[in-house]
Amino acid sequence: MNLFLIVDVTKPRQITFFLFFNNKKKAAKIFKSKHPNFLVLFDKFLSARKKRLEKLACIVLLAGEGSFSNVRQAAAVLNMIKLIKKIPLLILDKRNYLNEEYIFAAARDGFKKGAFVFIKPIYFKEPNISKSKITKPKN
Repeated sequence: MNLFLIVDVTKPRQITFFLFFNNKKKAAKIFKSKHPNFLVLFDKFLSARKKRLEKLACIVLLAGEGSFSNVRQAAAVLNMIKLIKKIPLLILDKRNYLNEEYIFAAARDGFKKGAFVFIKPIYFKEPNISKSKITKPKN
C-alpha cells in the first residue's frame, strides 16, 4: 500500500496532517490550538479517516520555522511509532519545497532509497531567547 502521512509543524500553534495515497492527496486537516498535543491530534486525524498505523508506508515530518516544542513533541511520538510499528520516518526542511506535491515526491524518493532512520528534532530558525522576565529589586 502506498499511503504516506505528512505532518507539518512549521507554523506556530498549528499542526497540519496530509494523507497521500497512490501519489494523490486524499485528506488534509489543520488543527489550531495554543498548545497542540501532537499525540492526541495524530490519533484524531487517523481515527476520523479510519486509517490504522499499520497501513502507513511512511511518515514525513516537516520541520522549519514555527514552534520548536511542536517539532520536539512530533519527533518523540514519531520515533516511538517507528520503534514499535516499524514505520519508516523522514524529516524534511519545508523551506526547500514549494507545496505538498513536491514534499510528497521527495518523501517517495527517500522511501525508495530506504533513507529512513530515527529523526532528530531540527529547528531552522534563529532561537527566540528573550531577556529574563525576572527583575532585580531596586535599592
